[in-house]
Amino acid sequence: MERNERMVEDGAVDVSEACRFTGVGRSFLYSLMEAGRLPYLKLGKRRLIPRAELRRLLAESLKAARDGEPAPPRALLRLRSET
Repeated sequence: MERNERMVEDGAVDVSEACRFTGVGRSFLYSLMEAGRLPYLKLGKRRLIPRAELRRLLAESLKAARDGEPAPPRALLRLRSET
């Protein structure tokens, strides 16, 4: 199965649902998408984010917290260092 197909096999959610799922704000998700750190689909005017990518984003945060570092996701750190 191709990577893109695997990424969306369990579906995609709109930005509002992604915010509820992850607990982060719309502007944060949009900044990740614009920076190329969070893949998304564009269908018409809607942006849909694969559920698998949202789980990956949360898992990165969990790994940092489990290692004793209450750090934000690495994607956020990359964004901060680019500005």
